[in-house]
Amino acid sequence: MINAGSAYTKSERTQRTDAKTMTKPDGELLTKLLIEVADNESRTAFESLFSYFAPKIRSYGMRTLHQEALALELVQETMMLVWRKASLFNREKGAATTWIFTIMRNVSFDMLRKMQSNREDNISSDIWPLFEEDGQRCDEQAAKDQLHGNLMAISTSYRTCSSKSSEAFTSNSSPIKNWQSNSKSHSGQ
Repeated sequence: MINAGSAYTKSERTQRTDAKTMTKPDGELLTKLLIEVADNESRTAFESLFSYFAPKIRSYGMRTLHQEALALELVQETMMLVWRKASLFNREKGAATTWIFTIMRNVSFDMLRKMQSNREDNISSDIWPLFEEDGQRCDEQAAKDQLHGNLMAISTSYRTCSSKSSEAFTSNSSPIKNWQSNSKSHSGQ
């Protein structure tokens, strides 16, 4: 059995120790670790990045997603993308923390969009009945006919209301006089 500690080079052990023991590693160390992941697929550098960023990503996930499982999924998805896309990191464009937190933000937006989409699917199933009370599947044509009937009723109701209001506004007298004359005719005067 190979001793895991001896398989790492001295610089890898130093990087691993530095990132884990420092409460706030400087940006240059994090950038070096990310470049090490990109160039050499260094697991120790990635472990250091993971141990530094995972609690921060989890905390953000708890604030935005409000569930422990989703927060942990956010950590997993974000760090998986960091591992896979580390070669795309460009230190001239920004710091490693900015790059990783941007990935985290994008993953959380994707998760929120997916949650919203699932909610809309659940709501739509409440609006459109798929089963009759006796458990039989609704006849598609009957559902279409019912929908058509409802739309026609709404349309007729709308036309009736709009024609009455347009009559009131198109007559020569004011709407108030029309209302007064209508109320007098209904009261028997």
